[in-house]
Amino acid sequence: MFTVQTADFVVGSASLTGSATITEVADLKTILIGGYIADDTADNNNPIPHVFLDDPTVPGQWDTVSATRHIGDGAITLTVFVIEFTGGDIVQRGVFAGGATSPETTALSPAVGATRMAWTPATTSFKNTSGAGSGSKDNMEVQYLLDFETTSLLRFYHLPTTPPGTDNDISWEVIEWDDVPGGPAPTRRLMVVA
Repeated sequence: MFTVQTADFVVGSASLTGSATITEVADLKTILIGGYIADDTADNNNPIPHVFLDDPTVPGQWDTVSATRHIGDGAITLTVFVIEFTGGDIVQRGVFAGGATSPETTALSPAVGATRMAWTPATTSFKNTSGAGSGSKDNMEVQYLLDFETTSLLRFYHLPTTPPGTDNDISWEVIEWDDVPGGPAPTRRLMVVA
C-alpha cells in the first residue's frame, strides 16, 4: 500500500531555490518522481534541478519538497509526486555532486537485493522554446544513467562531462521492494509519462 501527494511549485526566473510544503512523510519509506517545465522563451540555461525531501524547520520532520539549481536563468515549474509506502519497502537516497567525473559511484548500505530500482527524482522535462530564444542554449539537459555495479554500489553516468550542464547536484533514490522469499516476482510497476 502507498499514499501519494502532489507538490507543485515554481523556481522563479532569477531564483536558485523553490519548495512546497507537504504532509510529513517518513524518508525511508518515501520516493519522489517528478518533472518540470522550463520557460526558455529567452533562450535560457536550465539544467536538471536537484529535487529532494527537506526538513527546513524541524530536523527529521520531512514536510517539504525542495529544488535547487546553480543557474537562475528562466523560471521552471515543477510537479513532484511524493509516494510513501506503508509496507516493508525500504528507500535509500543521496546526492551525486555536480562535476566532470563520469561515472561516479556511491556505496549503498544496506546492500540491496534483486527487487530494486534506482532513479533521480526530476526525471522528465519540457522546454518552452517558442519565444525569442535561438535555441543555442536549449540543449543544457544532462543525459544520465543509474545502474547497480554491485548490490552495494550505485553507479551514475552523465553527459555532458563539462560545465555548465554538469554543475548541478543530482539526487538519487533506490527502493528495495518488500518481497516474500520464494514468492512470486513483484508485480508493482512505476511509469513516468513525459
